[in-house]
Amino acid sequence: MATYTTKFTNKQVRRCCLTAFFLILLTSCKQKVDNHDLGVFYQPLNQDRDISLKQWKEFGEEISDIGIKNVVIQWTQYGNEAFGESHGWLAQRMEALQDDNIKLWVGLYSDPNYFREIHTNATEQKVYLTEYFNKLHKSYVQWKTWLRIHSNKVQGLYLPLELSDYDFKTPAQREQLANILKQQIKLYDEPLMISLYLSGQLPQS
Repeated sequence: MATYTTKFTNKQVRRCCLTAFFLILLTSCKQKVDNHDLGVFYQPLNQDRDISLKQWKEFGEEISDIGIKNVVIQWTQYGNEAFGESHGWLAQRMEALQDDNIKLWVGLYSDPNYFREIHTNATEQKVYLTEYFNKLHKSYVQWKTWLRIHSNKVQGLYLPLELSDYDFKTPAQREQLANILKQQIKLYDEPLMISLYLSGQLPQS
């Protein structure tokens, strides 16, 4: 992993970790991902609103010049914060990246309490995940028009929940999760991506 630093102003420095990320697609996709594609994750913060569109476009040009072709917007809503929704400052900066021929994976709703809530038994996980996915889909509906208008430079959707064997240790939990995901993918037309983490909790077969 390498670190790339670019200077927006004398005081603002943004760092991007350059790494080849693995795309975990939940829906079938004809698109073949180039093994040499580089991508970065971007976590929207309200402090980034002060970075001008001109500076943002310059940043997009810089990362494009060094071979980055994809940016994963980790979320478009974090708890109650929606960053201006699909007509606000975040959407404008996403469009600026697209103008530099960078394709986006658009993250949806993220729950600030996810890691605390998900680490529980199967029964409570089902209740929590049902509520979580309802909020996630609501954020998708809010962005659906934007996604349609900019579809030529959108790779797909990123579901910002991080699935780990630490939280789904039992066969019952994993089967329940698989069934929930099977139902969820029917609600979206776009390819979906999630993050998986293994901590050695699964039994060896």
